[in-house]
Amino acid sequence: MGDDELNFDLNKDDEIWGIGLGKPFRLELNENLLIKKEMESEPLVRPCSRNNMNYTAEDGSSILGEGGGGDMMGRHSVGSAGAINGEKGDGNATILERFHEDALQQVGHGKMQLVIFVVCGLALAADLSELMALIMSSKSAQFEFCVDASQKSWLVGATLLGMGIGSIFWGSLGDRLGRKKTLVYCLGVGSIFSVASAIMPTEGLFITARIFSGFGLGGVMPLVITYFNEFIQEKRRRLATTVLFLWWPIGAAYVVMISWFILPSTGFHLNEELKEHFSAWRRLLLAAWAPSLLSLIAFIFMPEAPLNLLQNGRDAESLSIYKQLHKCNKGSKTTFCFSEIEIPSPMPMSTINSPRNVLGDLYRALDSFRSSILLMWTENRRRLTLSLSLIWLMAAVGQGSLSSWVISHQATLRDWTFDNDAKTFDDNLINNTSMTADLINVRYRNCVFQDVTLENMLMNHVKFENCSFHHVNFTNVKTSHVLFIHSELTDCFLVDTNLGRSDFKDCVLEDITYQGLDPECHLIPDFNMHLSNDVIDSGLPVAGIFIGSLFTIVLVILCSPPRLIVVSILLILSASISVGLTIWKYDPIWALVGHTFLNGFVAASWSLMMTMADKYPTRTRSSVLGLCLAGGRVGSFLGVGLFGTTIKGNAAPVFSSVFLLLSSCLALRGESRSSTT
Repeated sequence: MGDDELNFDLNKDDEIWGIGLGKPFRLELNENLLIKKEMESEPLVRPCSRNNMNYTAEDGSSILGEGGGGDMMGRHSVGSAGAINGEKGDGNATILERFHEDALQQVGHGKMQLVIFVVCGLALAADLSELMALIMSSKSAQFEFCVDASQKSWLVGATLLGMGIGSIFWGSLGDRLGRKKTLVYCLGVGSIFSVASAIMPTEGLFITARIFSGFGLGGVMPLVITYFNEFIQEKRRRLATTVLFLWWPIGAAYVVMISWFILPSTGFHLNEELKEHFSAWRRLLLAAWAPSLLSLIAFIFMPEAPLNLLQNGRDAESLSIYKQLHKCNKGSKTTFCFSEIEIPSPMPMSTINSPRNVLGDLYRALDSFRSSILLMWTENRRRLTLSLSLIWLMAAVGQGSLSSWVISHQATLRDWTFDNDAKTFDDNLINNTSMTADLINVRYRNCVFQDVTLENMLMNHVKFENCSFHHVNFTNVKTSHVLFIHSELTDCFLVDTNLGRSDFKDCVLEDITYQGLDPECHLIPDFNMHLSNDVIDSGLPVAGIFIGSLFTIVLVILCSPPRLIVVSILLILSASISVGLTIWKYDPIWALVGHTFLNGFVAASWSLMMTMADKYPTRTRSSVLGLCLAGGRVGSFLGVGLFGTTIKGNAAPVFSSVFLLLSSCLALRGESRSSTT
């Protein structure tokens, strides 16, 4: 036996005496805790008032029981290397979480939690601000890249798909590498490719950059939630997370406001602005990058999540963070009572013997990643993991499709109202005249134009049906949504105009002279487009998310999880009724009410999902949230990009979306009951 090794057996009230660092000490086994006491001096662990701090396994056995002896530092070791796929690992995690809760009780809530709340909120704001910037700029990007409406959905959908992949990757990596460090990495990746996408010249390069940007930003939400929760006591965690969710719509509101000052105000100004080298929508993407940049800089100086450090055996670092939090919240007048000797130190989760080099580190990292995935799919968690992913997928498809349908239906109703107000001219003869006034929302039927000059004017939403044009000059005429149907044009001149063959349907064209540059893209923005309408269409869902989240905060305070599920069902039904009232007549008030109820359901469901995610060990929680959010991102892409735009008619999208939302809510209720029992 070496000089530093001791072999002994202890019974209760037994003592061992010795000399350490020149001072006599004794070891006592008291209430299943091995305590080192110095003779005639202060104890190594300062006496504090700590109630209910007996770190024992769930079966009542001591952490110093069989197979759980202390290490050379005197720390109590819990767990074993083979506990990764069994229930034993859950008991070990429970012991560490119990210690963590006691440490947070001493630390309290104060200035440090407020700083963490703001920094995490900025990261959540960055998550939605990037998506909202893409939504607001998608129309401009569509015309600059010259893609039709079916391809436009990929300008936003590419980011959602990248987020889905990134949620799984970064969530699993955060459980091993550390929450804060992984957050810095994913925000860095997302920021780099967000800036790169703003300067990409072609659609393919832009979509590629947005996929990688989404891949980086996909890890923000699962990591931010788990990081934030590790600084909040369990009894306040569900409410605090719901309050943190308020930052999400703040990021979108920021983008909506700055878009008012950056984007062109009308379709005509958009058509002119696209001629610039660096368009306004690209400047909007750069401005929307601000929350990501601020949160990235802030997280560099933030502490690591202490419980994650404990799970990975980094006790000294976690203890330093507890002391830092304690000093920031309570000052230096009081002392943090725990020391490293009292931390229940887990055994390593893997016994792989690999060389200490780059390849060895990579091998251990891959093994840790594999372990995180396996922990979610153990026999006792497989059903819950699959159910949570499918539930969030159905909820996202329903919410995304219903929201996108409401927005598109509002635009359709505005177009119908605009078309019904059109001026109509029937059987008119127009000859020997010059027309310079803009023609907007006009219909000509069975009219004859003879020796007429149309110059320096705008033609917007003008239709010529069964009309005749003889010796008519179109000079410097800017057109949008102009259509000639069953008409005859003879000896006409088209000079510096954007009229193309697609504007003439079933027409007879004879002796037509066309002078001017042939445009590279024949897609012309609708001059009737107004930025104010886009702000309203995008602002109503954002306001609905914020108001719905505030409403959910009240529900979380007043309602238990089972009652919250019942309230969620009522929110879905209320949202469907409110949306139904907007089918025949556009009313922004009812649209706002519908968005509020719908997003209130989303916030309530998120609160319930967080409660059920606590059933998992700490070392897998960001992995679980990443998997669930991956289903949500894919569901949003299906709802917004496919489901919400392909179903035609008035009632079908509403009923289909409500069915998916109710199904997800009922499934969540069933899983909540089964996990409780």
